[in-house]
Amino acid sequence: MPRIRGIKPEFFFHEELASLDPLTRLLFVGLWCQADREGRLKDRVKTIKATCLPFDNHNVDKALDDLQRIGCVVRYSANGEDLIQVAKWEKHQRPHHTERQSVLEPLDNGLITVREQGEKEKEKEKEKEKEKETPLPPKGGMSAFDQFWSPYPKKVGKLAAKRSWDRARINGKLPEILMALESQKKSEAWAKDGGQYIPNPATWLNQGRWLDEVRVVETWDEKLLREIGGKKR
Repeated sequence: MPRIRGIKPEFFFHEELASLDPLTRLLFVGLWCQADREGRLKDRVKTIKATCLPFDNHNVDKALDDLQRIGCVVRYSANGEDLIQVAKWEKHQRPHHTERQSVLEPLDNGLITVREQGEKEKEKEKEKEKEKETPLPPKGGMSAFDQFWSPYPKKVGKLAAKRSWDRARINGKLPEILMALESQKKSEAWAKDGGQYIPNPATWLNQGRWLDEVRVVETWDEKLLREIGGKKR
């Protein structure tokens, strides 16, 4: 049930609070009236909307996140229940001595806040993405870099190439890189003067050369077949 609460003059001069939507500021005051003796209430967005802003069209869930962002409330979970703790409650409120003690779990004992849960979930998602980015090595245990190094025609500076590979984080692009490598091995530039102009593998990786457009050298038999085909036409 709603309670009578006090509001101090400093409320109107809180700069971070003043940066929020006016209805969010009004919602904050409404939370005080819904909170129990210890400044806690259940984090039920629809109920909070109905009791604090019944006549206004306002995104209460976002408003609560905004209040949490500036440190006015903490949204947390305990015993499978979503709860809210109004920050600095004891400093600003003097509940009547007849009010019942809170029956809601306090924000302590190693409980995790909703924000922390969200951050942990984001970290898990990043780890999953990283796992997707790193393909499993084929039979034989070759790493993604070794699969690149093995067919590269110029075997110089392997350690530098490995550092470039790790820095670029391109394990997930291995199929694309191998296809580009096979095309460039047939290119005019790489075939010229016995491969004199093939870049060092570290340079090739640093410059993202797998993205180059390639002009492929036509072998003598391919040229002969093309000419024979042209004459037949």
